[in-house]
Amino acid sequence: MSRAFASSSQGPVKFKVLVAGGSGLLGDTIINNLRSAASSNKALVDVTVLSRSPSSATPESTDNFKLKYVMWDGETPQLNNSDVEGLTHAINLCGENISEGGETLLAKLGIRSWEEENKKTRVISSRITPTVGIKKWLNANPNLSPNLEYIVAGGVGVYGCDFFASGKDAEDENADTSDRPGFLHEVSTLWENAATHPPPSSNNNHHTTILRIAPVLTSSGGVLGKLLIPFKLGLGGNVGSGTQYFPFISSSDFGAAVVDHIMMTPAKNDRVYNLIAPEHCTNEQFGKELGTQLNRPTFFPMPAFVVKILFGEMGEEVLLGGVRAKPARLLDEGFTFEHPNVKKAIASILD
Repeated sequence: MSRAFASSSQGPVKFKVLVAGGSGLLGDTIINNLRSAASSNKALVDVTVLSRSPSSATPESTDNFKLKYVMWDGETPQLNNSDVEGLTHAINLCGENISEGGETLLAKLGIRSWEEENKKTRVISSRITPTVGIKKWLNANPNLSPNLEYIVAGGVGVYGCDFFASGKDAEDENADTSDRPGFLHEVSTLWENAATHPPPSSNNNHHTTILRIAPVLTSSGGVLGKLLIPFKLGLGGNVGSGTQYFPFISSSDFGAAVVDHIMMTPAKNDRVYNLIAPEHCTNEQFGKELGTQLNRPTFFPMPAFVVKILFGEMGEEVLLGGVRAKPARLLDEGFTFEHPNVKKAIASILD
């Protein structure tokens, strides 16, 4: 059971949740936390996952937890009235991975430049199209609860990619992000605008919550999953100067922040949360800690010019650039991170 979940004094909390993009790492984590809340009798949970291939997924049904999959076209939900009635949350996690896909050798290793096969266009459209479609559906549906919350996954890339040691201070959710460098800033800005505009009509006053998510650490995928093999072989080291800030959050803290805190704190207005560990580290500090916990040396740096040759613009921004943001809203609202620093976060994955 996740650590912060609290049931209502009148009994279990009732969650009726629509999830788009629920088959990936983020969706699995959120659904697992909802399942845990139900299994401990803290919540009654009914989850509908929008899927392009619902027949390949396995539905679940217990006294407290129901999970089903319905077909959708990646743009507009097509739901029965019974699926819509009582809906408390619509969660949008859609978006093609920013660095995966393709047929090159590096792509097979899970790394891909943005110059290949219109990758940038697909990164943008895979986020904007479903976000706009769900927003229009919410705005047009008169049967939705006025207290429904639209939760949209965004990224910390909205802050830019120019945070280095002895440089700019960490920024919170109130920072002006209108003029920042990088493609991910462009993507994140378009994404957030699509989620919040146009605003709902007066008779459909749902609220939108933006999640600015740092890379989620897990051994089964994501950035740490890609790093484990070379680091286990003793081939790890700094990328570029190593002074660029490395944003992260453990999968446990991510799930707890979304389900146990944000979904349990009803939105009174549109809001933004930074989902990132509060204690920052650089690329060098992250690599050294990973090497220490794996008991492997970290003597094999990847110079900046090699990164630029292999990965182009994606490498310059994602690998050589850095982000330093702070989870001010979560901390102000009393959320406690189980893994606030890189040492605890990595240990939680490797245990």
